Amino acid sequence: MKIALAQINPVIGDFNRNKARILDDIARAKSMGADLVVFPELSVCGYPPQDFLEFSDFLRQCRETVLDIAADCRGIAAIVGAPTENPFVEGKDLFNTALLLHEGEIIGEAHKSLLPTYDIFDEYRYFEPARQFSCLEYNGVKIALTVCEVQMPIAAAGVSVVRSGTRALAVTGRTASWNGAGQDVTSRMTSGRSYTTG
Repeated sequence: MKIALAQINPVIGDFNRNKARILDDIARAKSMGADLVVFPELSVCGYPPQDFLEFSDFLRQCRETVLDIAADCRGIAAIVGAPTENPFVEGKDLFNTALLLHEGEIIGEAHKSLLPTYDIFDEYRYFEPARQFSCLEYNGVKIALTVCEVQMPIAAAGVSVVRSGTRALAVTGRTASWNGAGQDVTSRMTSGRSYTTG
């Protein structure tokens, strides 16, 4: 499977701009022969949306934009990020979700489990953590899909899922923009995760 990574910088609340960029990159990835293109965490609405998540119109536009992107996602699959409703009575109203889109439909999803509450991050205020980890299947390949930062310990979830027969680990996340030594640390951590999970 050929996977494309779309490292975009979506604007919070600019759904038309974000959708146009996502659709453009889906078309570009398809033209390059990719089977799947992966976008960042909360790529549909921008990160971090914070108190915008408390407005019903904002959430409605998130849902509609995801469906619009799915409708144009044909001949290739895409993983995009958006807030989704928690169907359970318990917990907070929303999940921070990565959605797998293909042939006009949402064919899979994974919710973020490790919600940061340090520095500028306050995700636990808005989101319910994932209840379980699961694998998605696309084109006959099992994919472990997680939503988290590179620095967070994905080993507990990611490695166990990968070793259970999964062929790919897709991590959608947002992290601080570091320069110099910090950038080198991030690079080494990413390489280490890739090596650990095969």
